[in-house]
Amino acid sequence: MIYCRKQNETKKIQFIKSPLSFNPKINLSNKEQKLKIAGLMIYWGEGGKRNSSGIDLANSDPQMITVFLIFLRKIYRINEKRLRVFILLQLSPHTRINNILV
Repeated sequence: MIYCRKQNETKKIQFIKSPLSFNPKINLSNKEQKLKIAGLMIYWGEGGKRNSSGIDLANSDPQMITVFLIFLRKIYRINEKRLRVFILLQLSPHTRINNILV
């Protein structure tokens, strides 16, 4: 009998064999060290820890998201082509759509 992998097993193997989509900076200046600490603190408090194939951040504060993106770009030098943004909008029954569009 021939064993066939499940689709999720195949995807996991492909992910493990693929090159990293980031290149962490080693020698950090004092300012970069502070940015790294801030980014890690944001991730610790607001990041998703269940997804082993990516980084999730759930926050609606534009400044916090900006700091986190700067952290990923300057400290971990992420591959911008691999960066994906998903926006989830949860409306209350009393929210009108024209009140949230800017």
